[in-house]
Amino acid sequence: MIVRRCRDRRNNGCGLALRETETDGWEGQPMPTQELFVAFEDDVWAVRLGKYLLNEQATQKDALDVAMAIAREVAKRGVKSRLLVGDIEGNFVEISTIDPARIAANSP
Repeated sequence: MIVRRCRDRRNNGCGLALRETETDGWEGQPMPTQELFVAFEDDVWAVRLGKYLLNEQATQKDALDVAMAIAREVAKRGVKSRLLVGDIEGNFVEISTIDPARIAANSP
């Protein structure tokens, strides 16, 4: 195992301490995760990424389909997604996590 630490922050090789293993390559940096929210807002089902409105649909099923399609596309680019659905009181429940490894395993 090789451990690298950088004392000079101006050096381009600086950053987190990374470990290199023979089987896994580089480890130590967390996988980016995005949260997609599906909630009923102003008589439509909205799909949001944080504060950004991505799409509006007439039904919850259609909004979930859009959120799943977005999550699958970003998983192909190496980003993990969490899908959360809002209830009437404004609480969110996680219904799914789309992992890039899962998408890669199901690809032809």
